[in-house]
Amino acid sequence: MLKSQMYFMIQNIKKIALLSESQIHFMIQNIEKTALLSEHVNLLATEMKPETADQEIRDFETQVDLAEREQQKPFSEKTVKRVF
Repeated sequence: MLKSQMYFMIQNIKKIALLSESQIHFMIQNIEKTALLSEHVNLLATEMKPETADQEIRDFETQVDLAEREQQKPFSEKTVKRVF
């Protein structure tokens, strides 16, 4: 295989890996938003004060954000190692 063909294939593999990671991230965000909305509805259904429910949701969002930040770096490193 020619050097230029190998370079082209490697570039395509990189694009596919990035696209897949991006799609996965988008799907996770949608799931998180759905979970937050569902939890908010559940809190309001238990006749919790709206202000208290809002604070509970903000706390939950903060926990999700922190967990996501912790997981992003190892996931990206694994992707790079897997591709190369």
